[in-house]
Amino acid sequence: ESLFESNSFSSSEFLKGYEPYLKTETIHKLSNQGFVFGAHSADHYKYADLNLNEQIFQTESCIQFIQQKFNVNKSYFSFPFTDFGVKSDFFEYMYHHSKTPIHLSFACAGLKNEKINQHVQRIPMEVVGKTAQKIIYTEYLYYIFKRILGAE
Repeated sequence: ESLFESNSFSSSEFLKGYEPYLKTETIHKLSNQGFVFGAHSADHYKYADLNLNEQIFQTESCIQFIQQKFNVNKSYFSFPFTDFGVKSDFFEYMYHHSKTPIHLSFACAGLKNEKINQHVQRIPMEVVGKTAQKIIYTEYLYYIFKRILGAE
């Protein structure tokens, strides 16, 4: 029986036993080795469900925390879940008007022609039961199909 199938699942026991998050000292060590860290929001909400002010608060507060805690001077941000439904006014503000402007942001909408130069999409690889080759193949087919239909 796995931990998740058990009726007695304890998130505190899981976090203690598996430690799925990086510790502060690990982040400092990796930073010294050249790895770069960025923000991922304060509370991990789906951004399309938040109003613009809350999106800005979630982003700026997390960026400020990362910059102060880990002495990071550039602002990198990765959307929790997806950037689907996030309006252009968020990007306009965060790239050009924020007190902690984003230098580079990331989402996971797969292959697409991104309108914002500093915004990078990735192909979600966390698909249970599919190989990386199958995921990438499917993503390319979907991209070509969208182009043919003019949906891109």
